[in-house]
Parts: sequence; C-alpha cells; structure tokens
Amino acid sequence: MGVEVTIDNKPSFTANVNKVHFKPSRDKVYGINPGAHAVIIKTAGTIIYNQQIFVSTQETKKITLP
Repeated sequence: MGVEVTIDNKPSFTANVNKVHFKPSRDKVYGINPGAHAVIIKTAGTIIYNQQIFVSTQETKKITLP
C-alpha cells in the first residue's frame, strides 16, 4: 500500500506503508534535515495525517497512521 507524502509544501512522493498485522519486511527510511517540518500524508486524496514534527540530528521518527 502506498501513500502520498508532502513535507514542507515541497513536491510530494509516494511512500510504502507496512500494515500492523503483517510482518514487516524492511522499513523504508526517508531522510530529511533536522528541524521542524510540516508533514501531510494522503491516501486516495484524503488527508490521514497532518502534523508539525521536529527531528533532531541522528533521530529516527516512525509515523503511525490511523
């Protein structure tokens, strides 16, 4: 399953999603610079995540979708 991800109003990209009840193979990591970022995630044109996040240096964030 893929979702459309927009970070800081830059061009969007498609990201793969691992469903909780399936055993995840390898998670894909998407790199962004440290700091505050506006993240919007859509599926089928509907916004399912719209949050401001802060990422520190060497930090990994996992976003859990509804």
